[in-house]
Amino acid sequence: MEVHNVGRYQNLIDRITECVEMYEKMNFSKNRETFYLANGDIINYTVPEKNIAHLLGVKLDYLRLSNKFKPNSDSYADLKFFLDNSMLFKKLVTEQKQMNFDSMFSKNIDEKLDIFIDNIRIKLFDLQFIIKYDSERTYLFDEETDICDYYIVRKFNNCYNLLGLKKSDKGNFYVPATSRKYEEYFEFDNFVSKIARKQELTYAHLSRVKNLTNNYQQDFFINMNDKQVLIDKLINYAKRYDATAAVSRDFTYSLDHLLNSKTTINESSSIVQLLTRCINSNEILSEQTIKDECGDVTLSYNLQQLIDSCNDMIINKSVTNTSLKETYSDIINERNNLKIQLEEAKKQIKQLNEHNNELQEQNNVLINSNNDYEEQFAIIEKAVQKVKK
Repeated sequence: MEVHNVGRYQNLIDRITECVEMYEKMNFSKNRETFYLANGDIINYTVPEKNIAHLLGVKLDYLRLSNKFKPNSDSYADLKFFLDNSMLFKKLVTEQKQMNFDSMFSKNIDEKLDIFIDNIRIKLFDLQFIIKYDSERTYLFDEETDICDYYIVRKFNNCYNLLGLKKSDKGNFYVPATSRKYEEYFEFDNFVSKIARKQELTYAHLSRVKNLTNNYQQDFFINMNDKQVLIDKLINYAKRYDATAAVSRDFTYSLDHLLNSKTTINESSSIVQLLTRCINSNEILSEQTIKDECGDVTLSYNLQQLIDSCNDMIINKSVTNTSLKETYSDIINERNNLKIQLEEAKKQIKQLNEHNNELQEQNNVLINSNNDYEEQFAIIEKAVQKVKK
């Protein structure tokens, strides 16, 4: 949409300012997000200040022709200067006729501003698929297409949103390079058909968000039910664009997790059977018994609590004098405390032995020195006797 008048120009300035304020308020520049993809790739993602002007549709290269910016300033500082001095740039158009409004902004600036925050704040629940782009596989790009390493496609508010990521020149991070919104499916389909054909389509099964300033971290997962729906959509998209549905790594992880879960369930079942047998025979279920019967297993907190409670019950039944009753947990704690005291005593004995050895060595040195002195004294005594004669 073209910028024909001052009112439209001022409206865009207000909307861009609002987006910048929201970006700063949400502290996006300090966020570090990691996406674990189903094909095994890991994307470290950040939204640096230098990319904001481009994502908002502000053409700084054209604005810099005005020679109003400070020398050697960065793109974010130039963007803030433009917003703070919007009246100055307005006069360059309306009064001095040196510039024009249309060249200051992208032709798609309205859609860029509409989706700016929602698109750079990547969420998993509205994810459609992720394209891993390899330029050697596709030759159908037009000149206006931004070539990126990954394209993240999401759907919300009945619109398709696409965010293109490129690897940063500095560090192992990916940064947003293009942001698009498609209200009509056929427009979305037309664009995606150019970049998805023969490519890998995948999804993110886990994202981890860290904020370096607030010491904040949170993980987001796709649960199994949602993952099944996502995989079905991914396969359909892959068929449509003659692409590859790359999900093997997540399938392997899920399978391993399932096998581990089954192993844990089987181990827990064996321990419960063992505990039942001990209760029926009125015997304590000790750690050694578990190890002998079930091998080296890691007990869950709840299962350990159950075993302790049953052992306490057995102990209480075997002691008739209430003043002497002691729970199995108390016995175990006492035993552990005695173990700690024994270890401390062993350390003290070791230290005393080491100290004794040091004293013994010092004593040997003194004995040797004393022997030397006695020999010297005998020689001197002989010399004195000779002198006396």
